[in-house]
Amino acid sequence: APAAMAITLAAISAALAFTTVVLRRSNTAEMAATASKIEIGAWLAVSLPLVLLGGFHMILSQTDILLVGLLLDTDHAGVYAAASRLSLLVALGLFAVNTIAAPIIAELWAADERQRLQRLLTVSARALLIATLPLALGLALAGGFALRLFGEGFDQARGALQILIAGQLVSAASGVVGSVMTMTGLERQAARIMGVVMVLNILLNAVLIPQLGIAGAA
Repeated sequence: APAAMAITLAAISAALAFTTVVLRRSNTAEMAATASKIEIGAWLAVSLPLVLLGGFHMILSQTDILLVGLLLDTDHAGVYAAASRLSLLVALGLFAVNTIAAPIIAELWAADERQRLQRLLTVSARALLIATLPLALGLALAGGFALRLFGEGFDQARGALQILIAGQLVSAASGVVGSVMTMTGLERQAARIMGVVMVLNILLNAVLIPQLGIAGAA
């Protein structure tokens, strides 16, 4: 595990360095000649809630695996982690649409184009559901086979995988709600909601894992 973490850190650092070089080279003469304007107060007011939001989300995404290892054992944690990662395949469409939709949401909000914004959110949520549903059903049906690719005994997480897939499907059907909040000045409310969800998730894991095993974590 330490070697894998070191390699991951090296890969992220290399990607960051490459991106920085490309960004600097893309600066036009007009951009370079423009005087910098720094508004620390305004940036901190926006960035701190976003940092909290990202931190809460990171904790939320790892809590179930850590608590499975703590309350059961590391074997169950490994099996559950495989199911958890597999279920993220269902969320690929949501990740992609979020990336595309976020700047459009900000633009329409700033231009006070509420009807166009509502249309964008409605169409994207419906399209996500239509695109995600076949993938979710296919993965739920082939979950045992997919888990066995990780090794012997991993297919015991099939029930947990199906529960996680259902959750991802509900998330996709809800649309890009996170981007709506962070792109329309509601990042503080989003951070508070994520904080409450994180605490609730920890409590429910602590109660359900001892009773239901990895299905409780899911």
